Amino acid sequence: MDLSLRWSQLARRRLCELHDSNAFQRENCIRDGDLRDELDHELAELHVLVNLAKSVRNTMVAISVLPPEILSAIFERCAENEPMLPPRRCLIPTESLGWVKITHVCRYWRDTALDHQALWATISFSLPQWTQELVVRSRSAPVILEYSATDGHLLPPIRQIREVGAQCTSRISRIHLRMSETDLTHLVPLILCRMPLLKSLILESTGGFTLLGDIQALSSYWNLALNQLHLNAPNLEQIAIRAPIALPWNSPIFRNLTRLEVDYPELELVVNRRLCPPLPLVIQTLREMQNIRMLSLQNAVSIPSDGTDTGCGPPVHLHHLELLRLAGPLSSVAPCVEHILVPFSTVLDISINRPSYYPSPTDHNSSLLLPLLNKRLVGEDSELRPWRSVKMTMTSDDMHTTETWFDQQSFATTPDPALSCTLTVPVSGNMPYGCISKGLIRQYPGENLRSISLCQAIPDWYLDSSKYLGTMNDLEEIEVVGEAFAEDCLLQTFLALHPSCPTLCTVTIRSNRISLPLAEAYTRAFKACFSSTPLPILRIVDCTVHRSWLESLRQMGYVEDLQWDGNERIEHTIE
Repeated sequence: MDLSLRWSQLARRRLCELHDSNAFQRENCIRDGDLRDELDHELAELHVLVNLAKSVRNTMVAISVLPPEILSAIFERCAENEPMLPPRRCLIPTESLGWVKITHVCRYWRDTALDHQALWATISFSLPQWTQELVVRSRSAPVILEYSATDGHLLPPIRQIREVGAQCTSRISRIHLRMSETDLTHLVPLILCRMPLLKSLILESTGGFTLLGDIQALSSYWNLALNQLHLNAPNLEQIAIRAPIALPWNSPIFRNLTRLEVDYPELELVVNRRLCPPLPLVIQTLREMQNIRMLSLQNAVSIPSDGTDTGCGPPVHLHHLELLRLAGPLSSVAPCVEHILVPFSTVLDISINRPSYYPSPTDHNSSLLLPLLNKRLVGEDSELRPWRSVKMTMTSDDMHTTETWFDQQSFATTPDPALSCTLTVPVSGNMPYGCISKGLIRQYPGENLRSISLCQAIPDWYLDSSKYLGTMNDLEEIEVVGEAFAEDCLLQTFLALHPSCPTLCTVTIRSNRISLPLAEAYTRAFKACFSSTPLPILRIVDCTVHRSWLESLRQMGYVEDLQWDGNERIEHTIE
């Protein structure tokens, strides 16, 4: 069927009806121009009718009758997961709208979103063409000022940030700026404004720190502004500084803080001592921070010249602290651990790095940190408790890093002088066969030890010291990582020192390869230790093994369950 002819005839008949004349007489005298005009008019009317029908139909759909509160919650979750992006970072132009696209479902959704002021309260300067519109739509809601130099702008909108900041100064609740040190300096006047609702201030630098003179200039500008924050922002709760900005540690701004993060990269010694405060000043400030719940000091404490800090007074008790993060050379971190006492529920995250310089002999000896990690804070019940969760990180000379998390379930519930942490010992050089170049041992009170991880380069005194390991009556799992030599077989040495492991049920071996001499050393260790007790499950993970060793394991009573891949690297579960 020719639809064009059908519609043409329909339009001609419709014209005849409109002009109230005989269709047959007027059919041949209607011009094409009049026909098109009439069709356009008819289509416009039909379009209005279709839109009206759609609107009526939309009111009958379930999603169109959702309460505004539920819709607002949906929009807020979408705004968190899909923010608006600059057009230059989007392959499709509509992607820059982000979460706003969902508000285009229907008019009801759109009106609900426009009425919800908090949805538009994040003023992102990544979309400068929409910045002023966001300010208008947020109306009287507290606003968040955000800008990151990674958003693709060649030049940051410094002027626009200052203008919007001055326009919304009484409504700013959070400031998060990430840009170069020079651009941060231009925004100092923003902090000098009175912001009664400000609760969070985050300043980040995009690049590495510049010359010492530039750092001192930047710090002098910001130091004056930050020193007045207790007057301009009396409700401030969080400060995060990840830029070369020296904080006024003797200022009252710290008293009401619940979160404090001062994170610097590793600095040259002269810059460190100019930018970072001495430990006594930090401890004095912490004594006034009664509500602090999160404290992060990464390369943020001045490194003492003699390896010690005097004048700190008694340790400071942070009774409400939930997370303590410390990073830097040992000569800087160890005094912090010694002078900061925390509750047993605090999560401790310590990162020790060996700097390119050694201002103190303590930076050579990581074992000096061991006695400090046994610190306890006496609670209200006068019972000493270990830390709930500890993460220890130490880097070796080749700048590789090992991190380990563990929680309260691995710890003793009764006081014990042994350590309650995981320590990664830094060693020099690379181990052969791709083995990790650190030593790792989990040190818990011996009578509650559930699992232990042994790695290459562990000093012998770690293995045979009853002070740290005690008895192995509750040991359930042994893990051996990266072992390559039979002469100093860790598993054989450990089982010889602790022959009684009645509850041991699993032994896991992780390595690139197990040589035949090393396999024979493992066999001797098993025969000596498990002659009168049940054999544990043996898991050989991601290793290349010698088939003769598998045969000897079968003779010992193991039943093999092998899963091979194309590279003949297997995971054995042997029971």
